[in-house]
Amino acid sequence: MENDQRRRNAPAPEALLERKLALLKKVLSITQRQLLLVNIDELGELLEQKDHLIGEVQRLDRTLAEGGGDSQAGPESPAARAEFTRVIEAILSNERTMEARVQDEQSRLRGELQALERQSRVKQYLEGNRPQGRTVDIKR
Repeated sequence: MENDQRRRNAPAPEALLERKLALLKKVLSITQRQLLLVNIDELGELLEQKDHLIGEVQRLDRTLAEGGGDSQAGPESPAARAEFTRVIEAILSNERTMEARVQDEQSRLRGELQALERQSRVKQYLEGNRPQGRTVDIKR
């Protein structure tokens, strides 16, 4: 009886799927904004927003599954399925591009750190702990 009442109070699957698509479009918008960032240091806030939206999509999937439907089944109409597919593929493409960008940034930073390390070693060598030449006492 309690389960029946919960099903009656639950939103229609179509409404949940529309909400899911809207959330996925917001995720797509965030992934597009990630690609436009000039400075990767500003990425944290966008990642937090994206994580929040993905959490909402996961909650909707659970709600759809509890309602007796398959959360992975998605919409019934071919047009709606195509829209879901388009949005998800665009998100994946943006994520791959961003991943490549972050890896390039890591490689660049790794190179800079290695250069700084070499400079530091040279500086230490020149300033101190190196063999000294013979000293001559001129006063004699």
